[in-house]
Amino acid sequence: MGYLDKFNPATPEDLQRREEFDTLSEEKKKPELDRLHEQALIENVDNFYKIIDRETDSERKEELELSLKLCEKIKELGGLALVVGGFARDIALDKFGYNLKPKDIDIEVYGIEHDSLKGILESLGRVDIVGDQFQVFKLEGKLDISIPRRDSKTGKGHKGFKVEGDPNMLIKEAARRRDFTINALALDPLTGEIIDFYGGVEDIKNKTLRATENETFVEDPLRVLRAMQFSGRFGFAIDPETVELCKSLDLTELPKERIGEEWLKLLDKAPKPSIGLQAALELGILDQLHPEIKALIGVPQNPKYHPEGDVWNHTKLVVDSVVALAEERGLGKDDKRILMLAALCHDLGKPATTKEEDGKITSHGHEDAGLEPSRKFLEMLFIKKDLVERVLRLVECHMFIHNTPDPSNSAIRRLSGRVYPGTIKELANLATADIRGSGQDIRDYDKAEDVLRKAEALSVEKSKPQPLIMGRDLLEIGFKPGTIVGQTLKEILELQLDGEITSAEQAKEYARVALHAIELNEFGLGGLEGRIQRGLDPAGMLAVQETRNIIETILNKIDVDIKKVEALTRELHVGAIWDRAEDLARAEKPEVRAWIFLADECHEINDRDLTRDEYLQDVERIKSDLRFTEKNPEAALNTTVERIVKKAKERFIKKNGIPFSEEDAFIYMAIAGEKYGVCRAGELFFVGAGELDYLILDKEGFIAVDKEDRGRMATFYQKEGRDVVKKLYSGLAIVFGDEDLALKLAKSAEKFVI
Repeated sequence: MGYLDKFNPATPEDLQRREEFDTLSEEKKKPELDRLHEQALIENVDNFYKIIDRETDSERKEELELSLKLCEKIKELGGLALVVGGFARDIALDKFGYNLKPKDIDIEVYGIEHDSLKGILESLGRVDIVGDQFQVFKLEGKLDISIPRRDSKTGKGHKGFKVEGDPNMLIKEAARRRDFTINALALDPLTGEIIDFYGGVEDIKNKTLRATENETFVEDPLRVLRAMQFSGRFGFAIDPETVELCKSLDLTELPKERIGEEWLKLLDKAPKPSIGLQAALELGILDQLHPEIKALIGVPQNPKYHPEGDVWNHTKLVVDSVVALAEERGLGKDDKRILMLAALCHDLGKPATTKEEDGKITSHGHEDAGLEPSRKFLEMLFIKKDLVERVLRLVECHMFIHNTPDPSNSAIRRLSGRVYPGTIKELANLATADIRGSGQDIRDYDKAEDVLRKAEALSVEKSKPQPLIMGRDLLEIGFKPGTIVGQTLKEILELQLDGEITSAEQAKEYARVALHAIELNEFGLGGLEGRIQRGLDPAGMLAVQETRNIIETILNKIDVDIKKVEALTRELHVGAIWDRAEDLARAEKPEVRAWIFLADECHEINDRDLTRDEYLQDVERIKSDLRFTEKNPEAALNTTVERIVKKAKERFIKKNGIPFSEEDAFIYMAIAGEKYGVCRAGELFFVGAGELDYLILDKEGFIAVDKEDRGRMATFYQKEGRDVVKKLYSGLAIVFGDEDLALKLAKSAEKFVI
């Protein structure tokens, strides 16, 4: 071995074998020489010089050249640098046709002290140091370099080790700590020689996964998960003795992130992940960590649709189908991973729902029943929450394509929302893999392709429909912040999904109509009062474009600025009426007169709440009335205002000197010049003023309590735990069933009367 001898000296056993060989006749030596030659061919690969010559990737070439520079430098200084780990294993696997394209070069340096090694590396480029117990150097962010180390078990679990470096350790001793023989290989990049002390090359030849050393193997329970993923990735059978070692280890203290890493390596890299799943069963992984996967075993399926057998067999076939599907359709790593996780989880609801009905095996509702076990499994893998939700939505919707022949455009749009943050494209791929995993040898699944084509035509194959308008648009229209914004957006989205609303302008028009109806209902103001308060709001009548044009024509004829009318309308909510009482009294200002006139023109057919269709019919009637008024608006305005002012003065009575109405008539009070009053509505007494003095309630022994009411925080005044007064604004309150208290509270506003 030349310069390797220092770190791989001949043992007495080696010398004895040589002596025995020398005693053989020439005839008997030949078979042994042939065997040794064949083994040498296997245990020697191209050195890095040859690999560099044929490498076409410039970044990869740079990494290999940097490795060579380091190895040559170490050799000059009397040391030895070997490539270990996955690169050495994969280059050996390539000798047997695996075509893995080894990467991630890890170099172990013998014969050079830690501090000296750092200096050598710094002469070659930028050096970063990672690791707490045992430092590993990263050269130029490309190579991982360390000295040989020995691990001593100090506690439970995957992290219970003491790690010590020893640059003078023998190669064989350093390899002894490796988990499996195939990972105990080392490669000399200068010569291409594979160094194998534990039969790793022979195990590769025989497709066997074997523990390197039983005593050290059991020190790290994570190796059980690694056995699963290596078995699946390389298609290796696990040595029976190694299986027993794995089954003896406690896996329950392993960190979730490390469990997830091994599972994802299996699902990302294995050409047949089903081999890894079967290994997980045989090694006890499913028993200890994933009972929801173990539960699939033995769950029967309808043989008409599933000739492959139980749900366990079906799931293994589906995950294998995903591998082929991902390659056929050019899926990236992330998309393939999502599809693989969804395939693994898609039928986890069947153990809880499968039963026999009328001689047929069914599993109705298994999509929904599978969500909780799927979430549990994914959380055990430490999958990010956004990816978990994506997988869960695919699981939840995975039967749609199978069960929905010729879905409508509306159904496709709704599906895109239900499956989000997953996509219809992912769902189509999952359905195809599902069918292939049912024993059907098909390339394309017609139902899935049909759904995907429709989704593409509607531009929802990769996302859900984007909202035509947002909450800020509703606020601009006139909505107040609160739950009603979300409710209205939801209504608009439903109509959008049905194809009834297709543009932002249509959505805004719907919102304007909806707000008008909402506010009439919310304030309980029917008839003329409601129209006066809300009828000219930009979110109401004035915002209906055609009607607004007619109104603007009328106002131009009487020389009134429509914007002033709109501004007045926006200000006149119930809590601010008395702030404008001076303007309203006797209706002297032009915009006030125009406002009262238009409110009267826009009165409802009757005082009950209108449905949306009734409202739209009412709009048409109002437009017709307004066109008639266009002929002589000045006369109509004077007549209307005179009538309304007179009616306002007659609308209420006085109780204890307090303006009082048997119906909700605050606006009339303001028109008549009153600055406070009480309106009765059934057992409710609405008390309004420019400002009320709530301190009188404290003096009466009421306790103020803040609590949620109809999605908003509100202040209630309670006595003996019962709500008696609700404060709506500083100038508006509701008194529940106590007329005397309502009059007393209104009296507190007398000082504001001019």
